[in-house]
Amino acid sequence: MLYIDFEAATEAEAVQLALDSLGLTRDDITYEVLEKEKKGLFGLGKSQKAKVRIFYKEKSELNHLIEKVKTLLLMLEPAAKIEVNTSEDNKYVISVESEESSHLIGRGGKNLQAIQNVVNAMLQKNQNKYKILIDIDRYYARKEKSVIEQAVAAAEKVRQFKKPIFLQPMNPFERRLVHMELKKMNGIFTESEGSGTIKKIRISWQGEGAARPEEDLQKEPG
Repeated sequence: MLYIDFEAATEAEAVQLALDSLGLTRDDITYEVLEKEKKGLFGLGKSQKAKVRIFYKEKSELNHLIEKVKTLLLMLEPAAKIEVNTSEDNKYVISVESEESSHLIGRGGKNLQAIQNVVNAMLQKNQNKYKILIDIDRYYARKEKSVIEQAVAAAEKVRQFKKPIFLQPMNPFERRLVHMELKKMNGIFTESEGSGTIKKIRISWQGEGAARPEEDLQKEPG
């Protein structure tokens, strides 16, 4: 049995917030009132919000993993709206909408990457079965467009001047986008350089009709 705490102005609102956030129905949960709402004396002074503990059952292995990730996200931002979408190859995108998205994402996506690292650690035993990507306020959709545009512009310069260009350091998600996109450009070769998770990509000119090695793309995680 899993549980998570929610706060709202009233008990009913706290329960509804939990149902909306977790994507569950009233039949899926039980709850315990931790703190009852209180109003200030004669309508003055500070009022106290209601706090409830929501209990919900574990489902399948995948659902259990997703629920654990959602619980983690709600601990970081209780008011977040969370939606789970399925893509190809057992890849699941957990989309988060929040008024505090800038704090969750962090500068240059550092906080989001840290959250993703925690999720990856949670999935370690199931890495070959499932992939779960956390996307906050369509950050990756916006980032994907920006990364691809920059990579294509750099590749055009490489094609024109026949000199290699290094892109700024990127995480595995961003590097894979670049490798996949520039693979479409004849004569352009990409290679990741560096150690650790964050690496640079070297774009070089191999000549029209040159075969593009597949090795580096296969190394990049999805």
